[in-house]
Amino acid sequence: ILLAVLYRLLPALIIGPGVVIVAYGVIFILVSSWRLAFDWISQHLKPQERLLIVGTARAAIDLARELHDRRQELGVELIGFIDSDSTRVGTSLINTGVIGVIDDIPGIVRAQKVDRVVVSLADARGKLSMDQLLQMKLNDGVKFDHLALKIITT
Repeated sequence: ILLAVLYRLLPALIIGPGVVIVAYGVIFILVSSWRLAFDWISQHLKPQERLLIVGTARAAIDLARELHDRRQELGVELIGFIDSDSTRVGTSLINTGVIGVIDDIPGIVRAQKVDRVVVSLADARGKLSMDQLLQMKLNDGVKFDHLALKIITT
């Protein structure tokens, strides 16, 4: 209503139909250019976050597969998996494999410069030392996340 009154009082402010077509063209070019620039930048810059997954349960592997498929878009690099079974060290999963056991986490975090550790609660329940996790968080600035599991009942 305000614009209708304004255009009635000052008809010189009315925008012609040609301006809308030009605006659509400019917006299309700007949005397309921004998307191409974003894709190029995200592919040519190194990952911003190095990630370690504790556990090899189905949910952990599914998360790793999703992260691997979208690594350029998300800016993450998957370092590997930690398993509680030492016989699985060296086993290949997704793109990386099992690189250590739970006791090796602090050393791997420092050596690989890990930024974030995702813990699968199903695999690590009762096996992780809270003191070690706290020391890594305080000394190395590592972030910790819990991998939530879906429980399906029928």
